Amino acid sequence: MANTTTTFFAAYNYFLATLRTSLTGLADPWTVFDGDPRQGEYNYVAALLATGSWVTTPAGIGAGSPSFPLDEEYSIDARLACWDQTIDQSLTRASIASAFEAIMAGIRADPTLGGIALWSYLSAVVFEQGPTDASGSFTQLDVSLTVRARIH
Repeated sequence: MANTTTTFFAAYNYFLATLRTSLTGLADPWTVFDGDPRQGEYNYVAALLATGSWVTTPAGIGAGSPSFPLDEEYSIDARLACWDQTIDQSLTRASIASAFEAIMAGIRADPTLGGIALWSYLSAVVFEQGPTDASGSFTQLDVSLTVRARIH
């Protein structure tokens, strides 16, 4: 576990690297953004957004000591989205499914995020699909990486 005031930023960078590694080599050309994309149009987007919650609590007895440990828990939210010009919504849904499975495999391979965390897990938060105004279809999946870490 890291000796720092927070593990959040290290976990954010680890998750960003996992997104890039996991989505490279998939059949669809995913573009990974560090933050919400602001310009350009992309058909396959993975964007690391923000944290949904962030709590630091004492990990045990010893609050009078200057070096007592804290448990830190937070989530890091990301959005997977793709659009295409077909009316077959199963195509974008299949693309999102393969991206989610690749990212899940990356997190499961090292749930400590390289020793940053005690544990972490990935969950799906919001799933949407439907037609677009341009006679196409879209699918979007919001995911959340929940992290629990001990800081000293």
